Amino acid sequence: MDAPVKTEHRAVERLLAFAMGKGLQNSIVADFLLAWWDAERFGRFDLQRTVALNDTSLEDIAALSTFVARYATHPEALGYGQQFNAIIRKWRP
Repeated sequence: MDAPVKTEHRAVERLLAFAMGKGLQNSIVADFLLAWWDAERFGRFDLQRTVALNDTSLEDIAALSTFVARYATHPEALGYGQQFNAIIRKWRP
């Protein structure tokens, strides 16, 4: 597997940070990330929910979606396990 390029890496970092916020947009981003982490456990992600997101989050989701589709990689394989566990604790206590 190739490592993510800088664009995807920055997108993941922004989405992870944003998912730790408190609002509706933050929870939508968290749901997107958790669907990537484990869709069977946390549920599939409905793309229609992205209409509520700001442009930066939309662009980051698009970049990450392309990367995941191309390389079929898991967040833990990229070293994001700790950040995802924090999102799980926050949104799925």
